[in-house]
Amino acid sequence: MKTGGFLKVLALLGKND
Repeated sequence: MKTGGFLKVLALLGKND
């Protein structure tokens, strides 16, 4: 599922931010 990967990226970005 691409959605899962997208959410993962968002989580990583949010963590960095």
